[in-house]
Amino acid sequence: MISKYLSFGAVAAGALLPETFTQIGTTVENTGVSDYSPRATQEELAREADGAAEITRMLLGDIETGEINAQGLTELRKDVVKFATKQAQRMTKSTDLTWAEMGPDNVGGRTRALAIHPNNESVLYAGAVSGGLWKSTDEANSWVQETNFPNLMIGSIAVAGNGDIYVGTGSDFDWAGGEGNSGFRGRGIWYSSDEGQTYSMVDGTDPGEFSSGSYSATDALAAHPTDENKVWFGSNAEYGYLENGTLNEVSLSGGPTGGVADIAIASDASYMLLAATNGKVYRITGANFDDAESVSGNGDGELPQSGIGRTRIAISHADPDHAFALYAKPGGLFHGLHHSGGASNSGSWSECWPGGI
Repeated sequence: MISKYLSFGAVAAGALLPETFTQIGTTVENTGVSDYSPRATQEELAREADGAAEITRMLLGDIETGEINAQGLTELRKDVVKFATKQAQRMTKSTDLTWAEMGPDNVGGRTRALAIHPNNESVLYAGAVSGGLWKSTDEANSWVQETNFPNLMIGSIAVAGNGDIYVGTGSDFDWAGGEGNSGFRGRGIWYSSDEGQTYSMVDGTDPGEFSSGSYSATDALAAHPTDENKVWFGSNAEYGYLENGTLNEVSLSGGPTGGVADIAIASDASYMLLAATNGKVYRITGANFDDAESVSGNGDGELPQSGIGRTRIAISHADPDHAFALYAKPGGLFHGLHHSGGASNSGSWSECWPGGI
């Protein structure tokens, strides 16, 4: 029913446009086109009752019968009101929080990484997958691309407590095979000790040009909260920390054998959470964060371990006893939000926002 009334408007618009273009053409070059004459008779007709009724019929009439279908119009109005009500419900918010787009914009790729300078909160760095590295010095009100950075494929960014900047290139999300998917291969981890004036590749992280080897994707970088010289990393095949621009790979007992998707460190450095590329989550302890225990499983208080496309993790800065794990399915649909109030230990997790909603 809706399509019949809407299509009349489209037909009417199509009928008027050619005449409009013809009239415009006559002002430029009159080549045999008949002179324009005002529609005085039609205007006079519109002032009469019959003329008004005819215009109403043309506007509201069924395109097939030409008659006004009162029942159909009533149903159409109900559908419009129903649609408007749903739109209004979608706009209803449970909190007063609002989001404002802060950039960067006018650049290809999605923003994959964001880091705030620990010693100057006015300085931020943002990285886009296939969009390069960007910097703001005015609390994200404006952005400038770091054209001196040699790679467009940004997967992660972290700023150490001492101000050293680390940028991981490449992203393993969305199948970074270099064959038309939205993931992109990178080339190593990069380092700057002069506030981003210059960058150099960290020795030992070069996988080679267009290679799919180690460090072709580094999706996780996290500054150590109590050691200002360290930044922890997780790549598509390696795990460890960076200190003063030097690579230190760590053998992780009980940890994943594949790549790392995300890292979060408790503010008191009592433990680390690591999400593997297969979606499983590990709780890591030890003086060198080298002892891992899976908190994913099928038991009570454990996190999911199957049907996962991506996992993101976070630990509360104010209270490291509280942590969160966010899941997406392989197709990208929401797969649930989980919370731990017991320092992320196995058995302390519960689903606080189920998937499928």
